[in-house]
Amino acid sequence: MNQGYNNPEILSMKELEKKYVEYIKEMQRICSIKDNAIVFDIGFEYEIELRRCDTPQKLLSWVYHLSEKTWMTRDIIRYFIRLVAQHHGIDIKIKA
Repeated sequence: MNQGYNNPEILSMKELEKKYVEYIKEMQRICSIKDNAIVFDIGFEYEIELRRCDTPQKLLSWVYHLSEKTWMTRDIIRYFIRLVAQHHGIDIKIKA
């Protein structure tokens, strides 16, 4: 039995890749672009018009707002940020 940090599961690269693909599919199911909106499917649909998050400032405001939702998770908010940033060409990389 593995006695590592918090007893993590040891996975092969193939298993790790499979879990990652499953994770991405789940994020895509939960948070996607449909027509002109970001749509969260979390047992009900929550929509944000794309034009309402088309600048870094607007995106940050939405992140702040969404972080207060009880259904929001760190994984979903990170996927949302990445999806919106890619769609609008917003650079989210930390600069030194």
